[in-house]
Amino acid sequence: MTDHTQFDVFLAHNSQDKPLVRIIAEELKQRDLKPWIDEEEIPPGQYFQDPIQRVIPQVRSALSKFLASIKCCNIKAAFPAVIG
Repeated sequence: MTDHTQFDVFLAHNSQDKPLVRIIAEELKQRDLKPWIDEEEIPPGQYFQDPIQRVIPQVRSALSKFLASIKCCNIKAAFPAVIG
């Protein structure tokens, strides 16, 4: 569960984008960045809106809901700075 830890990236997404967000989260971790991803920070069955609202001020940047529009693209081409 989320504490007062500073996160580098908030990964906002819908369920359709979950597989891609998992890949991005792992790539960020390999680069010593700390992503906030719901399934790692919110226990199953817990209402999600409150934890999200609490963590937003603790996050340095966000990657948001545009992922569905790029799913046809090559992930490395779409995120060259993240996935080298």
